[in-house]
Amino acid sequence: MKKRTSYMLLMWLMTWSFFATATTIQFGDYEYTTGENVFRGGGVEWLRWDQTVELSVNDALTSYSSQGWRLATNVEMADLFNSFNIAPANFFGSDEVESYLQILPLVDAATIYDDIIAFLGTSFYENGGDSGVGELARSFSSAIYGQDSNGNGFFNGAIIQSDMTYQGTSYDNAALLFEDTFYMPDEVYEGVSVALVREVSEPESIAILGALLLMIGLKNKGIKRLR
Repeated sequence: MKKRTSYMLLMWLMTWSFFATATTIQFGDYEYTTGENVFRGGGVEWLRWDQTVELSVNDALTSYSSQGWRLATNVEMADLFNSFNIAPANFFGSDEVESYLQILPLVDAATIYDDIIAFLGTSFYENGGDSGVGELARSFSSAIYGQDSNGNGFFNGAIIQSDMTYQGTSYDNAALLFEDTFYMPDEVYEGVSVALVREVSEPESIAILGALLLMIGLKNKGIKRLR
């Protein structure tokens, strides 16, 4: 009995420690818990974009497809960008031959763009040199995605850019889904990642729920004893 109680206490302490120190960032039904290398939403799990920086599409799929990862579709990326609420409702579309650009001028700059970069994972950051310093450092999240449904051999690109200066020129906060006319599957691009998704693992979801229930159950037992 003592051994079982000690094990449950250890599990509770580990679970409590995780949830006490982790912070959740949320946009619509998309959630990221700090310290993890994934975020979830839209019915799938996304690998954060800082995990695939400067990999080609082919190399990323070679490395991750065995774990269930695949390239994010146009619909999935449009849904993700629309969840950020930085443009009119459903502004970002899923047509692979179209580009969708939303710019927020420097004078109206909001920290939401920095929050989105922190959510997705940073693909590129430069503080000083040719770039600005501090709040005007060059920072963005960028990733290749799409399906190449038209068979032209190119994929789409997504970018969230914080306001910055580069070589003395100021640039606004911007969000862009770029048409499939540039990114090729076997090329590597500076500061560009690959957007990978996979179906949410049911066993993993059950494990998280179980840990939460255990924590709540033990906490309630402790309250009853005090009474």
